Amino acid sequence: MSNTVSNIQLTRFCFIYLFIF
Repeated sequence: MSNTVSNIQLTRFCFIYLFIF
């Protein structure tokens, strides 16, 4: 697995989390 892919997934998760709150 690429580190970049993991980073993008983490960023997306953070964005969704922020959007919910």
